[in-house]
Amino acid sequence: MSQTSTRTENDGFNFSSFLRDNAVKIIALVFWLAIVVAVVVYQRSTGLGPQALAADLAEQLQQNIAGTWWGALVYILVYFLRPIILFPASILTILGGNLYGAWLGVPLVVLAGSISAIIPYFAGRWLFGNATEAADEADAEAGRLRKFADALRDNPFQTVVTMRLLFLPYDGVSIFAGSLNVPFIPFFIATAVGNIVGSMPFVLLGASVEGNPFTADAEFRPWVFGLAAVLLVLSIGGSQLYKRMRGDDRATPATE
Repeated sequence: MSQTSTRTENDGFNFSSFLRDNAVKIIALVFWLAIVVAVVVYQRSTGLGPQALAADLAEQLQQNIAGTWWGALVYILVYFLRPIILFPASILTILGGNLYGAWLGVPLVVLAGSISAIIPYFAGRWLFGNATEAADEADAEAGRLRKFADALRDNPFQTVVTMRLLFLPYDGVSIFAGSLNVPFIPFFIATAVGNIVGSMPFVLLGASVEGNPFTADAEFRPWVFGLAAVLLVLSIGGSQLYKRMRGDDRATPATE
């Protein structure tokens, strides 16, 4: 009887031990979820949807940081904190082009977007690193996530660039790479390289707008808007073609 109970305790799931070993991680997850819930409650209480919030953010940034020497630092900080409240990266990318134009907007957005990948990368590394390794050992069946996991471990730089060019969920890729303990420097540089291609259409879209890009009275510069539309179509079409050439339609991980 005692041997049976001992075996059960050793082989079974010990909830108290789990809480004790992961207390800090659980507290961090609860704190992050509380922030997300607070943002959702704020949106519902004020009646502000994503587009209204984007329009308000654009107005605030245009009024307070446009034309200042420190405005770029504020923009980078806002972009860096974006993953915490799950704010869409595309909106801030469009705002970067709207605030700083095409020539300055592209390098600024590439830098800000790359820095914004730091939080989800280290969150994935801290929260899910051991869990991912355990899942790999427990599940011998090769799936879509496992194929990318193997590729990330063997060739992190090329795989991260590929995942960025395929327009996979931005924060999902960062969390996934962090959970696999992919070296940070190759991950960061690969993210920046992928951002150069991925951000250009959205920066040009923002640069084509005079005024607030998320309101009905926005005015467009036709040639810049046309160029942005062409680049966006080419980027999406190129990513789909590249995916099919590599046979990744079945191998693309559902990161979100």
